[in-house]
Amino acid sequence: MVGFLVLAATPALAAEGAHGQGSWEVTLTSDFDQGFSPSIGYYIIDNLALTVLASYSQTEVEQAGAKTDVTDTSFGAGVAFNVPTGGPVVPFVGLSLQYLNEEIDDAGVIDELGGPAIEVTGGVKFMVNERSSFNILLSYLTGTLDSTTGGTANPDIDRYGCNAWVGLLALLPLTVRPA
Repeated sequence: MVGFLVLAATPALAAEGAHGQGSWEVTLTSDFDQGFSPSIGYYIIDNLALTVLASYSQTEVEQAGAKTDVTDTSFGAGVAFNVPTGGPVVPFVGLSLQYLNEEIDDAGVIDELGGPAIEVTGGVKFMVNERSSFNILLSYLTGTLDSTTGGTANPDIDRYGCNAWVGLLALLPLTVRPA
């Protein structure tokens, strides 16, 4: 799956760097499967943020003339680290724990999947100026989900996948500084 980052805003002071302690990072991404994913991060120290995230997507899949509606939601928390390079290219990595929920409506038969997952991310921010960047991100998500069909329990499902994102990041001059 390839997605496009629609908007990301990070309150930060340029004098202390875009990823300085006390800075906030707010991100909204959108993928090509009619979904979106907001997140917010707070830099507890320079370049290390605690994050909270959520996502929603709805997809219609067609196989052999039959249509299936798939709705995915997730929420979680994690950490993100920007590798300080002192230059316009900033590599970053992240790790999050999430709860995934997937509902599959196949001609009125509802399959539901839900459970914990881990997502590992990595990418590069190409800083255009003090307040914006072009980002490339890869992520890998894996988890074991409980499965039910029409309320009847099924064997657990191992879920995993890789995503690629590109996008833009904008920085805003709002910062909360510890006393």
